[in-house]
Amino acid sequence: MRRVGELSPADWPRVFYGVRWDGRGRGLVIAAGLIAALLCSLVLASSALAADKGVPVVVVGKGSARAVKAAGGKVTHRVRLIDGVIAKVPARSVRAVRRARGVRSVVVDRAFKTRSDDDDADALLGESAPATDDVPADATTLAEVRRSIGADRLDASGDGVDVALIDSGITPVGDLADPGRVVNGPDFSFDARNPALRHLDAFGHGTHLAGIVAGVAPGARLVNVKAANAEGLTSLSQLLMAIDYTVRYRHANGLNVRVISLAVGADNDDGYQREPLAWAVERAWNAGVAVVAAGGNDGSDRDGLELPAADPFVIAVGGADTQGTGNPADDEVADWSSRGDGTRNPDVLAPGSSIVSYRVPGSFIDQSSEGRVGDDRQRGSGTSQATAVAAGAAALLLQRHGDWSPDQLKAALRDGARSMAGSRRAVGEGEIDVAASDTLSPADQAQGFAPARLFDSTPGGRRFSVAVRRLRDLLGRRWTGRRWTGVKWNGVKWNGVKW
Repeated sequence: MRRVGELSPADWPRVFYGVRWDGRGRGLVIAAGLIAALLCSLVLASSALAADKGVPVVVVGKGSARAVKAAGGKVTHRVRLIDGVIAKVPARSVRAVRRARGVRSVVVDRAFKTRSDDDDADALLGESAPATDDVPADATTLAEVRRSIGADRLDASGDGVDVALIDSGITPVGDLADPGRVVNGPDFSFDARNPALRHLDAFGHGTHLAGIVAGVAPGARLVNVKAANAEGLTSLSQLLMAIDYTVRYRHANGLNVRVISLAVGADNDDGYQREPLAWAVERAWNAGVAVVAAGGNDGSDRDGLELPAADPFVIAVGGADTQGTGNPADDEVADWSSRGDGTRNPDVLAPGSSIVSYRVPGSFIDQSSEGRVGDDRQRGSGTSQATAVAAGAAALLLQRHGDWSPDQLKAALRDGARSMAGSRRAVGEGEIDVAASDTLSPADQAQGFAPARLFDSTPGGRRFSVAVRRLRDLLGRRWTGRRWTGVKWNGVKWNGVKW
């Protein structure tokens, strides 16, 4: 397969952060050097723009490459799935690119960080809890997860189905090290230039999710498409390239990628129809690859799911609290699971509370939390974990119903879901029950939602104003608040959660 190039970290102002790990005085002091580095990066970014050395942009449309070159810019990568390019364009020429024939959208690319400030520290790592030799009573084993979703009543393992995990990489621990269990795609992260980190998960998030998928669907093969580095840092362009690669090579060299697990979430301020990320996941869906996306971890603090789950075409997953049992009768919606807005709600819930899966010794999460279980496991909660469960569930159903389209798969998951107490905004159709979904015969009928279209219907529109606003974000205009960048990985409370 042709190797696709990765962006250089030098293309981005680095985003640093300091956090307080818990309320007991265990802390990580914000080093003066990090603050200085952050300020320096912003100054350097401003200087680069002042010198007009180029703004990193995502340009979508069949005329994107031509428009970039005509504006004096440079195409760094092509993203065929969205008929677009990743490019650097002189700041003074961005408007000209936007107006060029054949261009649907111009969005300023940006760097993303997992968590940003003290308020988000607890969301990432939860409260401190001692490591244990045995599984704590309030934790959920993968055997219990399988019982909760009815997988123990289904004669399926996911055999013959490949699940692409676009995340922070997969480190070969436990049965993930078995021959043929994991296939490495390209590494699109900033770690790719370091042979010691290429494909591997120095952050600790992707491996945890990989263990969950493997536990739910032990016969499925995982395709490791790394997009986030050892610090959890990624970018819109890297995510787009990862999705593009997954779809274009889904059948190459014996692969059969039918599912993408995407546990990254972005604020949906402008609506999914204007977002290149939504454009990409819809094209993946139309190509026959089901996209399973995390709804978000904002609980009832705000209305609406995060992108790409906010796109109504994909399978949006919320988190269920299993109460530490495999009995679905006591499951309920988790308090941290994002609520919908009444129009776009979670499609289904899946177990996501205190799930026990693989840890990566020495990773960021491993060193920053104490939720270790035994020598090789870690507890984690969030819609990331729920998404991994749903992706495994999808693999089970696709093994048994190989002719199902993504639309049929989604309909079966929704219609077979077990009803739960709570509003539709919180629980969607209920918790996944693959045994019930397996008995259904969903019609192969296209969903009737308005697709992402990116451009505005009126001349001029908001495309350039959106790009300018994001450019200001990149330069630090909105670096305060709960998120510095508006995008986060949806894994929360990696230890000692309160349920």
